[in-house]
Amino acid sequence: MRSRTVVVLFVAVVALCASFSFAGPSYAGAVADLPDFGPGTDSTRDSRTLRVPGQYPTIGDAIAAARHRDVILVSPAGSPYRENLRIDGEQLRQLAIVGDGPGVVIQPASDEGPVIHVENERNRRLDVFLRHLVVDGRGIAPFGIMVDTGRGEGALRPFPTRVTMFAVTVLRCEIGVQVGDRTGAFDCLGEWGAVDLAKLKQVPTWFEAVNCVLMDNRADGMNLYRASGRVAGCLVAANGDEGIHTTHAHQMEFVHNIFLRNRANSLHLQLAEDVTLHNNLVGMADSGTDAIGGLGVVIGGGVDWVRSVDVANNLFV
Repeated sequence: MRSRTVVVLFVAVVALCASFSFAGPSYAGAVADLPDFGPGTDSTRDSRTLRVPGQYPTIGDAIAAARHRDVILVSPAGSPYRENLRIDGEQLRQLAIVGDGPGVVIQPASDEGPVIHVENERNRRLDVFLRHLVVDGRGIAPFGIMVDTGRGEGALRPFPTRVTMFAVTVLRCEIGVQVGDRTGAFDCLGEWGAVDLAKLKQVPTWFEAVNCVLMDNRADGMNLYRASGRVAGCLVAANGDEGIHTTHAHQMEFVHNIFLRNRANSLHLQLAEDVTLHNNLVGMADSGTDAIGGLGVVIGGGVDWVRSVDVANNLFV
């Protein structure tokens, strides 16, 4: 009976994984098939391609020289690039950083900030597209990719900041990816999951991660605060605390992902609002030392009467 159960489980896993959107990286036409930056952008001007290290010795130099809608094409020839990068909404409206082939690795030059920092405190229109990159924190980076936005008062659009990651690997950081400011209320007598509601006034971010890997980060693989969008076809594995944590995610999809061996929880949905959880493989979590450790999916709280989470066709093993 046990062998039959194992066979059935194996077949189920293979069938589920076959429906996932994993695809081998295709580097041909890396510039030509960049996304449409959408309405409201400077769509009348052709983008330039800034080549690193051919035209600019570092990625940071290319960012400093970039204009709206430019594409920074990074060659593996100069890899690993030891830089702490900053993309500023005061300087740019649209920017793409694309690896021109496998093995484009960005590592921090110091431990004083994220490897890639997207800042948009004044909530201007800012679209950032990252593709075919490996962000390796070397065990010293506090964040692999961090997205900062301002409070709600200055926002003229529902999603002034939009970040898309395609085929990006983030590993060996304290936290792999963080979108928005932490919303925890640390003075609430140690209550687990306590939220400072004033911090929920930060402007929501549109965020997409497709065919990405978040692995071997010391704490969380990904933190999403006040985010909408989707996480699709990603591998979230072997992170030291939660695989993915969200607070007040709104109209967010988690589809065709694999969660494996994250220490505390694979996916934590806190104050979720209209979140879809479909066709995911949620594997075993490592048991933590506290009572909350070792869970697959944690759903905590809801927002008013709105549908919180739609869960369907997932496999929990």
